[in-house]
Amino acid sequence: PAVAWAAAPAAPAHAPEPAGPLAAKAFFTKPALGVASLSPSGRYLAVTRSTGKDKDATTDVVVYDQQTHEGHSVYAVKGEQLRFDWLKWKADDRLLIGLSRGYAGSIGGFTMVVDFGQFIVAVDRQGGHPVVLMHEDAQAAKQAGTAAALLDPLKADPDHILAIASAPGGVLGVWKADVRTGAAVLIEKGDADTTSWDVDAQANIVVRYRSTGRAFSIDGRGPGESAWNEIVRLKKKDFHELPDFEVFGPAQKPGQLYVLVAPKTAAEGETRTVHIYDFGTRTLGPAVWPALKTE
Repeated sequence: PAVAWAAAPAAPAHAPEPAGPLAAKAFFTKPALGVASLSPSGRYLAVTRSTGKDKDATTDVVVYDQQTHEGHSVYAVKGEQLRFDWLKWKADDRLLIGLSRGYAGSIGGFTMVVDFGQFIVAVDRQGGHPVVLMHEDAQAAKQAGTAAALLDPLKADPDHILAIASAPGGVLGVWKADVRTGAAVLIEKGDADTTSWDVDAQANIVVRYRSTGRAFSIDGRGPGESAWNEIVRLKKKDFHELPDFEVFGPAQKPGQLYVLVAPKTAAEGETRTVHIYDFGTRTLGPAVWPALKTE
């Protein structure tokens, strides 16, 4: 069915009286319109929409065609325990949806948000063929809801993405998942301390993040390599500080990513600068973005 897009209400004749303080629960109420994503061609806009309250609450994803000016619901969930975290178009005909299962409200007199799991759903632009990614793999399906995150959309591959989810042995792994069938293949397995990965512009897995509870480290490697090399380590007592080295995003060449680097001397300025780091040769290039007066 077509979606009715409501017109903005007319302005009141007189300014309303100031409202009182918001109740704590209001801060956890789902917005009427939430996350949005524009398709690669720019024609289709996907946006999350929430209606109803409490047990009658419904949140769905609406796809709006900017040429025909028509929209329709393609995926819906009911209840307060499911939340849409993000939307990402794989192509104009296939949409990825990141969801969390959790609770938002009062527990023991304290207001809090507790997430019980995350998973990724793929659906056609018209709402057909919805699949939960990695659901066909026995190991991934068993625990995928505890930690499923999009690592890379694989723009050059029309049918697959890279996702991070639980792997055999109770650790995290990188899966190559089929957005049409949901099936997935494990291509990288972390150790007990691995928390995440990053990729370069060609989707090579070149960065690994590890946390032991006492220290946090960033490891790197070149495209095609299997061994990891520690790049930087941050001790627990320094967790509250901005890291000296932080991955910002992929650069153009294989194995290279933009990183934020903190100054080591007064001559280098007061704030971090953007550099290109080559994880294959483990070399840091000159600043490509100058230091600013504020962080």
